Amino acid sequence: MHSRRTIIMAALVALVPLSVSACAGSGPVRSSTPTQSEEQTVRPTEARQEGSDVIAELRKLDDEAVPLSPSPSSVECGPHSDEGVEFHWAVQGAATEDPREYAARAATVLKGAGFSTNRSTSELTDKRPLYFVGGESSSGAQVALSASAMNTVLQVSSACADGAASDFD
Repeated sequence: MHSRRTIIMAALVALVPLSVSACAGSGPVRSSTPTQSEEQTVRPTEARQEGSDVIAELRKLDDEAVPLSPSPSSVECGPHSDEGVEFHWAVQGAATEDPREYAARAATVLKGAGFSTNRSTSELTDKRPLYFVGGESSSGAQVALSASAMNTVLQVSSACADGAASDFD
């Protein structure tokens, strides 16, 4: 029988591609509005709030699978270390009664919040299924959720926003 640490590591390994792509962003996200032709950047408060909101929505599905999360960590983003700030949350919770059904409901929540989603299933080393849901919002925020018979792991990365990570420590 494999240890809980092995199961957690397998879930985290499944999240690595998301983390790498999130950190390789090209700086603060720029968007245009219909009333303004010049580009605007995402404000740190908006980026942080989007991450907090999606965690709150996923927590409503099962508050033991997604327990209260700590404050996010703030990291530099963009091609230069002084160009932006990104917020990261990492939450580990209990297994749900039906991890496959929970992952399906999580995908529905993410779609409802405007995220594009993808789902996959893989096997843990002990041959039990690991259900993965990934999502990205139009702002660039990313979500990765893995659910198994052992636990639930959630990772959220906000869009890269104007600012410096040191301003949010």
